[in-house]
Amino acid sequence: EAFNNNIKLKTLKAQKENEIEEYLSTLDEDKEYSRYLINGTLDHSYKHLKELKKNNSKLEKLIAKRNVVEQKRMEGLNKVLEAKEKVVTTVNAAMVAAYWLIGKQLYEAQNSVDSTYGKKLIQYTSEQLQKEFGAGFTERNLRNMRQFYECFPNWHSVSAELSWTHYRLLIRIKEQEKRDYYVKECVDCAWSVRQLERQMNSFYYERILATNE
Repeated sequence: EAFNNNIKLKTLKAQKENEIEEYLSTLDEDKEYSRYLINGTLDHSYKHLKELKKNNSKLEKLIAKRNVVEQKRMEGLNKVLEAKEKVVTTVNAAMVAAYWLIGKQLYEAQNSVDSTYGKKLIQYTSEQLQKEFGAGFTERNLRNMRQFYECFPNWHSVSAELSWTHYRLLIRIKEQEKRDYYVKECVDCAWSVRQLERQMNSFYYERILATNE
């Protein structure tokens, strides 16, 4: 009986050892499978990241190329705007010069003839100029041109940086010192016509004088 029991224990032990080995074998297989899955996932992730990096590189190159194109377009636009500004400035300077000369001729003509002819001179000149050049030469505008010359009899005191619209406001100022001050401020501070008008209406010159006293 003792012998049989001993055999049974050995048999049971052998079975348990076999079960343990099978279990461990299963674990090894699971480990191998897990390692396969992990390696496969890592490989896939690496390939994906590599592809993503490649796409990002293409995108960066595309963005860089687009930025270059956009920069060139902006440079071209800036050149057009600069050219337009130069044209406007040139036309404006020519207009101011022409109006000053017309004002000078009107002033000298009216002061060299009798008063009756002098009064009709602006009307006649307006009619002739409008026939040839259009509606910009009304009697009112011609009077402004004559007044322009009267306020700025020295051509060198006329600034090419100011427009005719600037000067139409400036000739309303009777005091030469005050008018010269506004001319200087317009040039130095690059005032627009609207800014000049606002400063004149707010008595900017008078307020500066009051501050300095």
